Amino acid sequence: MTTLTPAQAARQAARTGNGEYAEMPRTDQGDGALASTPKFWGYAENVPREGRPGPFGWGRVNSVGEIAQGVVHVDCEGHGGLKLSPERNRAIPPPLRRPSGWYEEDCESHIVGMAFPEAFGGSGAEVEAFREAETQSVKDWFPDDFEKAYGVRLGLGESYTRDEQSWKAAAKDRGLKLAVNATVRPDMPGVVLVAATDDGEAAGGGECHYLVPDEHFQHGARHKYGRASVGAAVPDSAVEYTHVKPVCPPDPASHANRPPVTDVPDHRSAALSPTARDRIFRDLRSPVAGGDQASVGERIARGEYSGKTAVTQNGKTAYFLSHTGSSLVTPVSKATWDAYQGPDERTPAEKLRQDADRADAAYQRWQTGWRDDASEGERLRARRDQANTAHRAAQEAARQADAPRQAAMQAARTEAARQTEANLYRAYQAMTARTPGRPA
Repeated sequence: MTTLTPAQAARQAARTGNGEYAEMPRTDQGDGALASTPKFWGYAENVPREGRPGPFGWGRVNSVGEIAQGVVHVDCEGHGGLKLSPERNRAIPPPLRRPSGWYEEDCESHIVGMAFPEAFGGSGAEVEAFREAETQSVKDWFPDDFEKAYGVRLGLGESYTRDEQSWKAAAKDRGLKLAVNATVRPDMPGVVLVAATDDGEAAGGGECHYLVPDEHFQHGARHKYGRASVGAAVPDSAVEYTHVKPVCPPDPASHANRPPVTDVPDHRSAALSPTARDRIFRDLRSPVAGGDQASVGERIARGEYSGKTAVTQNGKTAYFLSHTGSSLVTPVSKATWDAYQGPDERTPAEKLRQDADRADAAYQRWQTGWRDDASEGERLRARRDQANTAHRAAQEAARQADAPRQAAMQAARTEAARQTEANLYRAYQAMTARTPGRPA
């Protein structure tokens, strides 16, 4: 027969028919007694241990700590976040709830802070102030989900993201360009040089370049609209000029146009060891942060990877799959990296540099290991020196082979800059009837 403590017995008596715990009645045990037993929030499940791969491609786990019952913080090499117990996660409104129970630390963690401010310390007014701050962050980052969760409509000044979206939509309806940056030149008084795009974002290209009278652009490229900092609209008084882009020879080592490789590794292959099969199986099922959080296997099948690469630091090598058409990578195990049929994107010089790094790390381990085997130390030192020599030779050969392309790129950039400057001077003269470099 199991012996229960008084607290356990009281909790057992308060259990309702559906397995939840009802509020406990007030007890009379002196001033120090609790009026009710706190809700049991369960325990976070499937939390990786330190040193193991983290979720969503965050890298290896550096530390794991329980903030409160059912709330665990996981810090990884590349990112981090909070993992909730099923009980905690069910308490999150469905539009804001993450089915996995994971909430990354930059934005989604504010959802947890809003729902459970008491889990992060403090009391009374401190908890309420924290809840208000976290609620504002949720409105800023997830206005659509917040509105669905609470049946409200956010107005101007209540959400950074919503205000930014509203400004961009209004500018698009009016056919306006939004400034990305603005500069002035001493030789061109009276105007501001403005680069602008349809949405005021620098990424993605599509920039147009304008000369704007400085009295129409007194506050720079950005201004406040509600809570958002948005690109200022380019006025009708602006004069556009052509900013010439250099036409550079292609980089033979570029992976930008490499086709995707959609063959999903077979974790059931008889040629694999049991450990390799298990690691590949886990990798293929692991969700990747961003978008619909599809797994690695699903993303391979959809053509989101086109190759693979590796990085070595302090003798340890990390392996990655390379996203198609971008510099993003997803970490995987060595077994998955070997099984994936995409090309290895490392250059010969990069491979030799990683060999040299591993050789140097092995020699340093021998030096700090207090070993008496001098011959082993000589062997490791010779291996390190040989690897470094091979890397330097490969690096110099690659530099010499790429020298003509680098010279052509520099010539193309110089010619593009000359043409751009000529276009800019003509636009300035047409706009101001003055010659650049001669103040009015």
